[in-house]
Amino acid sequence: MNERILIVEDEAIVLLDIRSRLIGLGYNVVGTASTGEEAIVKANATRPDAILMDIGLKGNIDGISAAEEIRKTQDTPIIYLTANSDITTLQRAKITGPFGYVLKPFDERELRVTIEMALYKHRMDRDLYDARQWLKVTLRNIGEGVIASDDSGGVKFMNTAAETLTGWALKDAAGKDVYSIFRLEDIEKTPTCGNQASLVSKEGHRRPIDYMLIPIEDDWGRVMGTIAIFKDITEQKQAEKNCRWRRSSYAP
Repeated sequence: MNERILIVEDEAIVLLDIRSRLIGLGYNVVGTASTGEEAIVKANATRPDAILMDIGLKGNIDGISAAEEIRKTQDTPIIYLTANSDITTLQRAKITGPFGYVLKPFDERELRVTIEMALYKHRMDRDLYDARQWLKVTLRNIGEGVIASDDSGGVKFMNTAAETLTGWALKDAAGKDVYSIFRLEDIEKTPTCGNQASLVSKEGHRRPIDYMLIPIEDDWGRVMGTIAIFKDITEQKQAEKNCRWRRSSYAP
């Protein structure tokens, strides 16, 4: 196990009890704090895998405020410890994006399950975020234009090539109807090249493109959106035109 845990609790007896239980469960307690200010310092110094944070800390900074400050500098899952389960407190705590709550008094099983679920969810969120970042960087830098739209047809993503070909920046196109950005004329289907058309840019310029429209579906077959992938084939069209001209010039 050996995950590194920071405990923030202002009642000394409770803090020692939690520390003893965590060590007994196989966790590595990297530090303890009894105030919000100390929690912020200790979190930045130790960079724990998770933080058990008492909501009702005494002093100028309570547990919720301390969590807000910590989340500004690191992506650490925070689990709140509280004896107060009133709606107002929980609503305020929810804004900080906690990974769990443990209501006092608690037993070891509840504590362990909450910590393990928080660590697992954080790993999954981290993996998903990393995958999205890799995909985003890859899509932004490939040569073909890529435009993603949601299930209502609103633009969600455009890569650099798509911005160049359409004349639209993503910040201006986001949310607009995809076909007001990806404007096609003279659409034709060819047996070898797929779909071809003239793409009309924001400034009204036309250029020939080869394109595909791919629906994005979830595991239950629901269409979540569409991906348009396209490339400029101006040079290809010019080469074909030159080839036809040469053939006609040498025809008997």
